[in-house]
Amino acid sequence: MKKKVIVATCGVLFMALITVGVLKPGTIRSLFPAERSIPPMASAKEESFHILPLKKKPSPQKPTVFYFVPHADDEVLTFGVPIIQDLKQNKEVYVILMSHGDITGARARINKRVDPDLTSRELGQARVNEFTEATNRMGLDDDHRLVYDLFVEGGNRDLDYERAKTIVAAYVKEYPQAEFKSMSVFDVHPEHAILGKAIQELKNSNSIQNSQTFASINIMRTCKKSPRCSGRQEKIGMPVVEQEIKLTEPKDKHVLSKAADAYRVWDPKKGWYSIGEISVPGQFRELKRDPTTIIVKE
Repeated sequence: MKKKVIVATCGVLFMALITVGVLKPGTIRSLFPAERSIPPMASAKEESFHILPLKKKPSPQKPTVFYFVPHADDEVLTFGVPIIQDLKQNKEVYVILMSHGDITGARARINKRVDPDLTSRELGQARVNEFTEATNRMGLDDDHRLVYDLFVEGGNRDLDYERAKTIVAAYVKEYPQAEFKSMSVFDVHPEHAILGKAIQELKNSNSIQNSQTFASINIMRTCKKSPRCSGRQEKIGMPVVEQEIKLTEPKDKHVLSKAADAYRVWDPKKGWYSIGEISVPGQFRELKRDPTTIIVKE
């Protein structure tokens, strides 16, 4: 009985503070954030996360390819061109998103335009929704994508690397004949480089027989326009270009353009916040101008 009285009293107090303008409506929600609702996923916040099994096993008649994607939008910006080419070549393509992307400066900009504010969890869910729609538009269904939850706010880089390597190694062990693709170890973004390092070390230990790593649009194009970014990249070093791959057929370019458009949808009432476009507009402009991706030497 006492608990009910306390809860009711707190509720009346919150409503009174909102009425007089002391609190915003979103404050209460931010104190009690909703749980994520995107199955299936494995969270790095748990003390022991689990490896997600593929929902559909690869066809033995098709070459199999795994893409390890650090954040929602990287599957379009960096991997869109090779994913579309691999699908055209009748390969079995799996796209594994490694994080929900809760940590982004786009959240502050979005919250200036919405009320109540988005919590980091809600933003992460919206980013995964964009990823799902973009991969749908490229021709990938739910059987060919998985979502993990690494790279969380306040996380540990060394632990992130160990977990990322564990995830990649699990699929390498189960599907040793597959091809494994991700970012370059020379990427200025640490969460991109972590995946490049995991691929590199597994290849050096002869666990991976077939792999490719790619340079992001950021390090090859947009980073050069920022003194801060280019300075950091200079310290890391630039990857060595092995091959440029690009889309030449109008139909393929249209598919990529439609996938990119999934990151431009603004409809807050339905949970769409144009997060990709708000986060890295320059990279989306570069992709539209020149749909080319760089394979780098490992």
